[in-house]
Amino acid sequence: MAICLALVSCATTNLSPFGAGGTATEREKDEKQLWQTAEQLEQRIDNSGGRYKNPELDAYLTAVAQKLLPPEAQVPGIGPRVKVIQHPLLNAFALPNGAIYVHTGILARMDNEAQLSALLGHELTHFTHRHAVKQTRSAQNEITLVRIFQIMLPGMEGVTGPLGSLWTLASTSGYSRELETEADEQGLRAMVAAGYDPKQAPVLIELLQQDLGEKVVEERFFFGTHPRLEERIGNFRRLLDTQYATQAKDVARMTNAEDFLSRTDQLLLDNAVLDINLGRLKTARTAIEKHLKRHPQAPRAHFLMGEVHRRSGPGEPYIQSAIAAYQEAARQDPTYANPRRELGFLYRARGSHDQARTEFERYLTLSPKATDALIVQGYLKELEKP
Repeated sequence: MAICLALVSCATTNLSPFGAGGTATEREKDEKQLWQTAEQLEQRIDNSGGRYKNPELDAYLTAVAQKLLPPEAQVPGIGPRVKVIQHPLLNAFALPNGAIYVHTGILARMDNEAQLSALLGHELTHFTHRHAVKQTRSAQNEITLVRIFQIMLPGMEGVTGPLGSLWTLASTSGYSRELETEADEQGLRAMVAAGYDPKQAPVLIELLQQDLGEKVVEERFFFGTHPRLEERIGNFRRLLDTQYATQAKDVARMTNAEDFLSRTDQLLLDNAVLDINLGRLKTARTAIEKHLKRHPQAPRAHFLMGEVHRRSGPGEPYIQSAIAAYQEAARQDPTYANPRRELGFLYRARGSHDQARTEFERYLTLSPKATDALIVQGYLKELEKP
């Protein structure tokens, strides 16, 4: 029986992509079960509290994925849908039913739509080429899904059984190197067919590689390991020098930087907050500076830059830079309460009691029902003492 199962498993991992040969693809019994599990997992993720709620961004990302979908794979009712997870680490993953999830962290590092297309093309291939069922069938023999590494997404801790196995396969390095390479190559083909600049594919990987120097936390995803990144860059460079040499030299190829950056403006700051809370200050600063380059008067961006400076160290240069950033945030929006509070704390720590008192009073005037109002009032009483 074991020998028969092994032979069946080896034979059935050779699956054609959706729509191959111009005919509709009939899903097999275990694939249908895998899709049912994927639908449950999709619902679990969407209800987990970790979803980044921006329907317009989801629609934009899905539209880009639709551009990359080969005509033969356009099956009514099972097209890709892209959603965003509020998480600062570098990841994106596709479920076998066409749901693609992208972390805010990886979106914040991109500079244009062409780089996005490289990412989505990779994940889309996992879906269209039925990688989940291939890998799951292989796992029956190889037992590769014995470790479950949970992304700390609220509501997803402790996912076990079929959901846990699929979660591991989709969201971490669950696919074989062969399938990951196929996803890169087919993804690159899709972005070229859609008119994007293929040179942006390795640029995306290089951007991710640059940010890995800030090892505050360990990133155990496919996009976050040096050996895999080096390998992927080499594969892309080889294809650009050979198969896609003509397209790589075409200056008319799309990058759509402005459209992408306008869609991710708010996300840059939202993800910067997550990075600041993790102590990833260099990464947060890069995102904030990207936002300020487009919106130099954005009060929230200046406030978050103050947070980066304040947490960078106890030295006077950091304190001075933080004060300057908070003051600029308050100047850009006189009704913005948070900079006033932080200025009060910094002035109090420096012994500048009059300035601290002024800022705390302004904070309470602007936000009288703040959750920390009683604490600030206590500091004001303390500052009144001779």
